[in-house]
Amino acid sequence: MDFVQRCSFIWRIFVNEELGEGKMKPKNIDALQDHLPDVFNRKSLPEDWDDDVIVIPVDQLDDDNPIDETLYPDFEDDPLTDPSQIPEILDGVLSYPDDFPPVSYDEVSGVADDLRGKIGGDFPGSPGGLVGAPVPSTDTLGFYLPWHEFNTDDWGIYVIGEGIDSLGKDIHQITRGYLTLSQSCRIAKGFIFHHEAFHNVVETFAAQTEISHRTPCYISGFRKLYKTGFAKGLMHEEGMANAYSYAKIDTGAFKNIKDLSIRRAKKQLALHALRIIIQRSPPPYDTAAKLLKRAPFKKTRNQFQEEALQTSLPSLIGLPPDAWEVALFSMSPSLRRNGHFTYVISRNSKLAHRSKLSVFYLKRRPFLKQLGKVTGGQEITAGGKHPRKWVTPGGWKVPLPYHGKEIARGTAQKILKDLGVSGRLDDFMNL
Repeated sequence: MDFVQRCSFIWRIFVNEELGEGKMKPKNIDALQDHLPDVFNRKSLPEDWDDDVIVIPVDQLDDDNPIDETLYPDFEDDPLTDPSQIPEILDGVLSYPDDFPPVSYDEVSGVADDLRGKIGGDFPGSPGGLVGAPVPSTDTLGFYLPWHEFNTDDWGIYVIGEGIDSLGKDIHQITRGYLTLSQSCRIAKGFIFHHEAFHNVVETFAAQTEISHRTPCYISGFRKLYKTGFAKGLMHEEGMANAYSYAKIDTGAFKNIKDLSIRRAKKQLALHALRIIIQRSPPPYDTAAKLLKRAPFKKTRNQFQEEALQTSLPSLIGLPPDAWEVALFSMSPSLRRNGHFTYVISRNSKLAHRSKLSVFYLKRRPFLKQLGKVTGGQEITAGGKHPRKWVTPGGWKVPLPYHGKEIARGTAQKILKDLGVSGRLDDFMNL
C-alpha cells in the first residue's frame, strides 16, 4: 500500500464527525484488522448474554415505538411555560441544597451486574462500573463495547432502559418537577449516551496512534492508564466521560423549545440536576465535578492525550500537554453524532411490561434457527442496501434486519409471508 492509498484508507476509517461526513463503517474496522491484526483482541459476546434482556437497536424502532411511549409520555402538562415565572422557579430550585434522597437504582443495578458477569468488566465502558455511592456509576446505566475487543455485530453503545427510567426520575425529582418526566428521561438518555460516546472518542484517538505507529496502543498503554488514572492518579477517563456528556447536554438540550428564556431555564435546571448526580457518583466518576467548565476540561483532555501516548509509546519524546492544542480533531468520535445505539431492557422489568415489548419483539436467534428447519435456507452476508439476506435452496432471497438480537414480530411475520410460509408466527415458532 503506497502513501496515497494509506492516506485514503485512514481518511475512510476516521471520517471527521465535525465535518458531517458520517460514521466509521464496520467494513473499515475489518479492513484495519486485516492490516494491523496485533492491535485487536476481538471476541464474540457469549451466546447467553442476552437471555434475560431485550436488545433492540434504536434504528429498528418506529416513531411510535413502545419504548418511547413509555419513557417519554407526551400527555404531561409542562409547569414551566410562562417566562414571567422563571426567576421564582429558578430561585426555588437552584438557590437551595437538594434535600431529596436519590431514587432507587436497584433494578438497573441488577441488570448491569448480570451483564457484567456475562460480558466481563475489565475494559473502559464495561457494564456495571463501580458502586458504593448514592448514585451508581454511569456505566451501570449504559455501557460501551469497544471495537478493538468485540466483533462487528456487537461493538457500540448500549443504553439500559431501566437506567434511563431511574436517572430520569432522579432528574425530575431534583428539579422539583419543573422538568417534566419526559424531559428528564430525554436528558437522562442523552447523558448516558454521550458518556459512552466518550469511550469511543478515546478508542478512536488510540486507533489513530496505532495507524501512525503500527503498534498496539488501546489494548496496552491506554488500558494501563484506564486502570491507574492519570495526572498522578487524580483524574480518570470516567470522570472525563461524565464531563464530556455534561457539556453535550449544555450545548444540545431543549433546542425544540422556541422561547429562548424558557429554553435557557430548562437547561439550567437540567445542568443543576446533573451536577448533583455527578457529585453523588462513586469515584472516579465524581472527578467530573472538577471539569464542568470548558477550561479545566480542555486542560485535562490535553494532559490525558499526552500521558496516554507516553504510556503506549514510552520511547517518544515527551511534549507539554498544551502542544495538543494544534491537534484540533484528535479527540473526535468515530460514531455518528446522536446516532446508532442499542436499547437493553430486562425481560422481567416493570419497563418491559409497561411498554409491552414482549408483544412486539422476539429473539432473533431462535427465529432464524426455526426458519432454517422449516425452509432449509440460511442467512448470508451480502452487499447493498440489505447486507443480510435469508436464502432458500430454491433460490428465494428475503432481506433480514441487520442489527440487533431481537426482531419485530411484524417483520418476522412478513419474512414468513415472503418465503411462502403460511400461518401465524406463534404457530410457526412452536412447530
